[in-house]
Amino acid sequence: QRSHGPMRVRDSGPDATEPYLERARRLAPDSSLVIRTTGNWHFNNGRADEAIANYRRAIEINANDAATYRSLGRVLFRQARYDDAIEPLRTAVRLDPFSGLGSVWLADASWAVGRAEEALFRLRRIIEDRPDFAQAHDRLATYLAQTGETGLAMRHIIRARELAPDSARRWFRVCEF
Repeated sequence: QRSHGPMRVRDSGPDATEPYLERARRLAPDSSLVIRTTGNWHFNNGRADEAIANYRRAIEINANDAATYRSLGRVLFRQARYDDAIEPLRTAVRLDPFSGLGSVWLADASWAVGRAEEALFRLRRIIEDRPDFAQAHDRLATYLAQTGETGLAMRHIIRARELAPDSARRWFRVCEF
């Protein structure tokens, strides 16, 4: 069976990922995948600036990698650079229109910069295309509740709970109302 490298959870001890990344960088220093993975590692270890630099370098090498654009948008969003996050997320969705996660993150960035209608439209579109995507229902419920449409929000919370019945978070959402 092929190893997928070390699996690490926060506070699970020493990080064994770095030696694997060092080996990958030696074997394929110009691989956009290795550079993106290094960016992910930096992001997960709280080094956002290094992550952004790695993502930008990976994009220079392979401008058609939706996952790299998605990762760049995620880091920028987490830094509260919402306007900056929109373009990489929009590019990620254009390159991979079936990525529900990229579309949800783009809706989040749109919402954060005050484009509520665009965010709601995007989430409704995701649900139209993928009615079984629980995260889109969950996020739409959040935004509908914030706009005062609690009845409609509850329908999406219930649907998200039906789609992910083992999710404690989604069970808790019902209690919010």
